[in-house]
Amino acid sequence: MPDPKTKWNRIYAESTGPGKPAAVITDNLSLLPNSGLALDIACGTGGNALFLAEQGLEVEAWDISDVAITKLQQLPGTANI
Repeated sequence: MPDPKTKWNRIYAESTGPGKPAAVITDNLSLLPNSGLALDIACGTGGNALFLAEQGLEVEAWDISDVAITKLQQLPGTANI
């Protein structure tokens, strides 16, 4: 059985795009502040992080997978992440 980092690196190596943000975030958009800091733990390829950054938040995005983080950093619109 591979260690968790190896497992998630393999999964994200095969993924394309950041994916959609979670419904709990988009459905409650009115509750988000206009500015501030957001933390996205287990961010994967960044669907939530990108959405939060688009709303004007500065986002810290963390994941065990360095493959996912590298893919996220290469996307346009990641200046606030």
